[in-house]
Amino acid sequence: MTPVFGYLRIPLIDPARMAAVQAQLAETAAVYGGSLNGRLFFEHGCPARFLWSLLAESDPAAADRLELVAQERGIALDLLLDATAPTTALWQLLAALEAAGGGHVLIPSPAHLERTGAPKETVQRLISAIHGAKIVWVGDEQPLNSDPRGTTAGLVAEFRVNPFGAATALARATVEQRLGRAGLRHMVGAVDAVMVEVVGAAERRWANSVDTLTEELSVRVVCPPGAAMLVVEIHETRDISDIPVSDALRWTCSNPLVGGKVARFRAPAGGTVTLCELPLPPADPDVSRSDPDPQTSTGPMVALNDTPPRLHQAAAEGGGAR
Repeated sequence: MTPVFGYLRIPLIDPARMAAVQAQLAETAAVYGGSLNGRLFFEHGCPARFLWSLLAESDPAAADRLELVAQERGIALDLLLDATAPTTALWQLLAALEAAGGGHVLIPSPAHLERTGAPKETVQRLISAIHGAKIVWVGDEQPLNSDPRGTTAGLVAEFRVNPFGAATALARATVEQRLGRAGLRHMVGAVDAVMVEVVGAAERRWANSVDTLTEELSVRVVCPPGAAMLVVEIHETRDISDIPVSDALRWTCSNPLVGGKVARFRAPAGGTVTLCELPLPPADPDVSRSDPDPQTSTGPMVALNDTPPRLHQAAAEGGGAR
């Protein structure tokens, strides 16, 4: 089983959301078949800034005197307070990866690899160089690229995948989980097919290519209240708007039995959006089964797995700690 690790910088997370962020990391670790017990590394930030906040709160007059003394001595107090924080947890993470022979590293967002004393791209490459370790961005707190449709009501799922993780496995497991929570488990098969076609194509492009390390995909699944369609939007940072969607994807989304549609276009902010609209079936208790029977389903049949991926299957495909 591939080991799973977590890394985050505490100053970047609202204290009110810390428990939720840790729970999301643990949930994703379970998707990969692992646990973060003893493998979640916390960076505490700059101690000088923390000490200054304590001084300013406990004795404002002393803080004022300290500023005057710093000015008299020509010391740039702001530079001291904004200095790059120690990265003890990052080095502990790297040592743990080396000892474990690699693994998956779950991080809330790319911002957590900034201000380490090196560009975040360098840190990403450093992590990935240790026995082929893979980085997986987990958090939903970072803003995604602008939604071309402006749709936010009925948001079912919103996440990113990148060249450092098992992108297709994570995308498939995530949409299955989120659709199930939203009461849309009967749509897992169709959305899973979209993930395999679009995310799978990107992952094949990313494989063993250092030129694609900065690329990523943003996935959004929306089911507006009262709508007859489930909308799947995938935004890629690279421009592939001139590349037609695959026949398999077109069949999944717009064959006559389904009646949906698929489109691909250049995003206003750059990159490409692949948009799929999948019709929701009529309300029927029999339709809400967890695993639609491929022999009786009236939906499209694509040359993929016959049933939606379970979390442990996705994990198999994906192949200072607390």
